[in-house]
Amino acid sequence: MSSSLLTTVIIRFLAAVPVLLIALPFHECAHGYTAHLLGDDTAKNAGRLTLNPFRHLDLVGSLGILFLGFGWANPVPVNPYNFKRRKGDMAITALAGPLSNLLLAFLSLLILAVIRRFGSASSNAYLYLDYFIQYFAMLNISLCVFNLIPLPPLDGSRLLAVLLPENTFAAFERLGPVPALLLIFVFWRFISTPISNLTQYIFSGFYNFLRL
Repeated sequence: MSSSLLTTVIIRFLAAVPVLLIALPFHECAHGYTAHLLGDDTAKNAGRLTLNPFRHLDLVGSLGILFLGFGWANPVPVNPYNFKRRKGDMAITALAGPLSNLLLAFLSLLILAVIRRFGSASSNAYLYLDYFIQYFAMLNISLCVFNLIPLPPLDGSRLLAVLLPENTFAAFERLGPVPALLLIFVFWRFISTPISNLTQYIFSGFYNFLRL
């Protein structure tokens, strides 16, 4: 392995660490806090309204973040029966997680814009930090896009619940994460390109908006 490729691999791995320690807890806390604002304190009572990563991380999902560039956390508990508008409020709660990742991506690129304006492009440390922040932003956007796949336990399944009868969705959700993992594994070569393309499109939109 060439030194430049090894450096890229190391930076990507290091950029995945703050995703685990910051982005995933922020994602799950966004779900829980949104549910709290809408009248459901299930996550709050379970001690999940915290940015402590060890309250949120899932082993398989964390390994996916580190080695594959996508993954998930342990979903915060939500009881839609505590909402005034059950389906609508559930959809808002589900969207809060992916939107939190878009917010982190935007803020990280905003920081990068400041660094590029005042930093020294000739410095190796600058180049490494530049790539690190870009990849952190890309991982957050990838998390947003991946979580919108309409399969449980991903957030997209909660959005699908708006369209499905409650009994149908409850049966669908009881299947758990295993069918989703199998489907994603089997069809990954077909869905990875659209996920990558959409991630790149959103990244480019943020990138151009901030005039990096």
